Amino acid sequence: MGRISNFKVTFPQKDSMVDAISVILIIITLLVIMVQVLVNKENPILMFIVFGPILLFAIVIKIMIKLFYVKVSGSIINVRTYFGRRYSFDISDITKIEWIQRVDNRMNYERLTMETRNGDSLSVDDTMLGFNKMTMYIQENVKEEMIHKQEIGY
Repeated sequence: MGRISNFKVTFPQKDSMVDAISVILIIITLLVIMVQVLVNKENPILMFIVFGPILLFAIVIKIMIKLFYVKVSGSIINVRTYFGRRYSFDISDITKIEWIQRVDNRMNYERLTMETRNGDSLSVDDTMLGFNKMTMYIQENVKEEMIHKQEIGY
């Protein structure tokens, strides 16, 4: 087992652009509903039928960001998916890793996708907190021939 063995990978809870957009969508939708019902005397049921899906979508995105995490403890990787499903696997259960690196003049982007023996797949990218620890952990604990690096330039 390498030097890095206990850490967590999550979405940034405060700084995430998706999180900010979902909060803005929730606020704007609620304000529009309140104005339409209180000021314009519109039917509240109709307003929820029209704006409810937008509100529901924004709330679901916010919850999905909060739910997802990857915890690494020694050789065990515990995952909670966007929808709350939990599973875990040992580092030795990884059969393949796709490591994609996109590089161009304006931005760099990296994503690791791991596949396990029992068919589970896990993707983490460089927008997540703890991604660098995960890449070092993978390099230290997974055989080089299982890591398929792909560099895409524009």
